[in-house]
Amino acid sequence: MVLPAAWKEQLGPLDSTRTIELGIGAHKIITGEVCGPVRIQIEGFRPIFNEVAFVEMKPADGQYEPLIGYIA
Repeated sequence: MVLPAAWKEQLGPLDSTRTIELGIGAHKIITGEVCGPVRIQIEGFRPIFNEVAFVEMKPADGQYEPLIGYIA
C-alpha cells in the first residue's frame, strides 16, 4: 500500500521505518519511507499485515489517491 506522506502522522507511531527509492511511471526515481508491519483493513475484507510506503504526493482535485497493491 502506498499512502501520502501527509497522512503518516495521523496514523500514530509506526514500527520499523526505512527509506527506499521507487521507480515511477514517469521514469523518475522518488524516495519514500516504509513502515511496518501494520494492520490494514478495507471495509468488507479481512485484515492483513503488511508494509506501507509513504511518499510525497500532490492531491488531485483536492484529494489524495492512495495506491493499493504490492511493494516490490
